[in-house]
Amino acid sequence: MKSKKIPHTFYGKSKKMRTIKSKLLKINSYWNKYYFTKEFFQKKINFTDEVKTNYYGDLNNYLHDTLDLVKSFKKTKSDKDYISQTIVLLQVIYTHQDLIDELLYIFKLEQSTKEDKSPNRDIRNELIGHPISRDKRDNNKLNPLNKSIYRTLFEKLVVFNI
Repeated sequence: MKSKKIPHTFYGKSKKMRTIKSKLLKINSYWNKYYFTKEFFQKKINFTDEVKTNYYGDLNNYLHDTLDLVKSFKKTKSDKDYISQTIVLLQVIYTHQDLIDELLYIFKLEQSTKEDKSPNRDIRNELIGHPISRDKRDNNKLNPLNKSIYRTLFEKLVVFNI
């Protein structure tokens, strides 16, 4: 079964977003023209059975589909809406970090480190991770949701006007 190639069109609103999408378009063009079809290039990357199914295309589509969620915050009427926008952004960044790591793997490039991802992931996990968890370090003791992180995040968002 032959996979479909990646679409060559992107539509963005901001100049930065158009630049990002333009660069992705260029990478897609090379992928479709060389890496997905030519054995010489396939030997230079991790062209696994999974990648042969055009896994790269799937990753790229996920990245494209979520890029439009990275945008300036709208003015909100409530703190709840503001925090909701923040959570969406944190989740998109979290997802993009994983997608980019997969792309780095395919092209045999150095993957990011845990330290690269920790600040965003720590905040995101505190906000929307499991509300109840077990502490593996403390004899599997039950940990309720840490409400102080919400207060801390909100204070930082207000101060920095993120």
